[in-house]
Amino acid sequence: MADNSPQPALFYGLDDRPAALRTVLYALQWVGFTLTQIVVVPLVLGPYLGLDAAGTAELEQRVFFFVGLGSLLQVLLGHRLPIVEGTVGIWWGVLIALGSMAASTGKPLARLRSDLELALIAAGAVTLLLGATGVIARLQRFFTPAVMGTGMVLLSMELSSTVVPKMLGLGFPGGTVQLPAAVVSVLTVACVAVVSLFAPRYLRSFGMLSGMVV
Repeated sequence: MADNSPQPALFYGLDDRPAALRTVLYALQWVGFTLTQIVVVPLVLGPYLGLDAAGTAELEQRVFFFVGLGSLLQVLLGHRLPIVEGTVGIWWGVLIALGSMAASTGKPLARLRSDLELALIAAGAVTLLLGATGVIARLQRFFTPAVMGTGMVLLSMELSSTVVPKMLGLGFPGGTVQLPAAVVSVLTVACVAVVSLFAPRYLRSFGMLSGMVV
C-alpha cells in the first residue's frame, strides 16, 4: 500500500548534524554560492554607478566585510538558518534603474551615489524600527506567494537585460556572441535546472553545486 503521509519540508532540523560527506558538500556549495553572489554584484553595479576599477574594488571589499560580519552575527546571535546574508536581490534592479535614469537625464553619478548612500542608511533605520516594534510581523500577511512571485519575476526581467548578454559573451570586444562563453553558461543553467527539478529528492539540494562543477 502506498505511503501517503506528507514528507517533511526539510531534511534536517536546525540542530541536526548531517553526515560528514554531506556536510562538506553543503559547505562547498554554500561558500561557492555566497562568494559568487558577493563578487558579481559590485561588478554588475559598478558601471551603472560610475565606479572605475579602483572604486569597484573598494565596493567589493566593503561587501565582503559586511557580508562576513552579518553572517557571523547571525550564526552567533541570530536565526542560525542557511540564509545568504548578502546583497538583497531587489536592490540590483533598483540601483541599475536609478543609474540608467541618472545617465539619461544628465545627473552626475557621484551625486547619485551620495543620494543612494543616504537612502540605504534611512532604509536600514526604518527596517530596524519596524523589526523592533513588531510591525514587520503584522505586515507579513500582505507578502503572499503571489506577491513574492510577482516580485521575483519582475526582478528577473530587470536583471536579464544585464546578465543574459554577459552570459552570452556580449560584454567582450566585438559585440558578438562568444560561443565558448555561451555554451558554458547554457550548460551551467541547464545542469542546475535538471538537478534541482528532476534529480532524486536527496540530490536536489546539490543543484547549485552541480552548476559550479560544470
